Amino acid sequence: MRLKNKTALITGAAQGQGEAVAKRFSKENCNLILVDKNIKKLQEVNDSINQNGGSSVCYQVDVTNHNNVKNLFDKIKSGFDNINILYNNAGVYDLNDAPTGELEIKKFDKIVEINLKGVFLFCHYFIPILIQNKNSVILNVGSVASYAGDMNAHAYAASKGSMLAFTRSIANYYGKYGLRANVICPGFIDTPMVETFMNDMNIKNQIINSTMLGRFGTPDDVASLALFLASDEASFITGSNYVVDGGLIK
Repeated sequence: MRLKNKTALITGAAQGQGEAVAKRFSKENCNLILVDKNIKKLQEVNDSINQNGGSSVCYQVDVTNHNNVKNLFDKIKSGFDNINILYNNAGVYDLNDAPTGELEIKKFDKIVEINLKGVFLFCHYFIPILIQNKNSVILNVGSVASYAGDMNAHAYAASKGSMLAFTRSIANYYGKYGLRANVICPGFIDTPMVETFMNDMNIKNQIINSTMLGRFGTPDDVASLALFLASDEASFITGSNYVVDGGLIK
C-alpha cells in the first residue's frame, strides 16, 4: 500500500477530482480528512469510503472563511497530529468571470478568495503539522490556465497562475523541513464543474480536436498523478508543476 500509515487532508472532496483523489488514496490505505462546503455530497463520499473498508471523516468548511479553517484546525490538531498530505483541490470556475475591463471587482475578489486565499489558509494552518512529519507533501491544484491564461476568465487565470509561484515559494522555504510542495495543472477534465460551462457541443468538439489524445480527461487521470506525487516514490520531487491535459497545451 503506497500510502499506508499516512493521513491526507483533502479540500473540495465532495465531487469530481477531489472525490476521485479521496477514493484512490483510500484504496492505498490512507486515512482521510475530507472537507467541502457541500456537506450532503461530502457525507455521501465519506460514507462510501468507510463502507468499502476505508478510514475517513468529513467536515463542512468554507475554505474562504478564516474562522471556519481555524476551527477545523483546532478541532483536529490533537487527533490528527500525523497529517502527511495536504491536497488543496477546492476551486471555482465562474461563468460571470470576464476580461479585466469588464470584470466586476466583487466577482474578482470572490474567485481569488476561493482559488487562492483558500489554499493559503489551509497551508498557513496545517504546515506546522506537516513539518512535524518526515516527507510530508502539499499538492495544490492549478490549471492549464496557470500557463496559457484564459481569454475570457481573467480572475480564474490570475488565481491559478499565482499558484505556481506560491507553491514554489513554499517548496523553497520549507524544503529544509523535508516538506515537498508541487502543483497539478489539469486541462479539461470531465467533472461537474466543467459541465457547468461546457454546454456547447461545438466548443467541446473544438477542445477535443485540439487535444493530442482526442478526449477530455477523467478524474481518475488526475488521481493517478496525485497518488504518485503524494507517495514516497516522489520523495525527491518538489517545487514542480505537472500538466494533466492530454496534450492540449502545445
